[in-house]
Amino acid sequence: MEVVAFGQSDINNIVARMDKEKLDSLPFGAVLVDRRGTILKYNRMEQDISGRTDPKRVLGRNWFREVAPCTRSREFYGKFIEGASRGKMDLLFDYSFDYKMKPQRVRIHMKNANIENVYWIFVKRILA
Repeated sequence: MEVVAFGQSDINNIVARMDKEKLDSLPFGAVLVDRRGTILKYNRMEQDISGRTDPKRVLGRNWFREVAPCTRSREFYGKFIEGASRGKMDLLFDYSFDYKMKPQRVRIHMKNANIENVYWIFVKRILA
């Protein structure tokens, strides 16, 4: 199995080749969204981080408005929109998830997917 390190420069190319089982085995969250934020893929670790255990409840929904509205901020959504409008997304930053959950510090890595106008949002817990 190919080793995938959170934040590595070619992470988007590696996960693009993964089937659902391999994507679910990643030690960090992986969410694939289109330009509008509609969720196309959502892995098991992201389910664990967010507390949303049924992928059927998130696939096809909007990440920024319906699933993780705490990300609809200048610090997160603003960066997403800026990267998407440039057509180049490679952002790494820390954030705090707090929507219907105990606040949780995370590190975010947003990257272009291998499909135009589609992006990966990778999420890793920051342990105290």
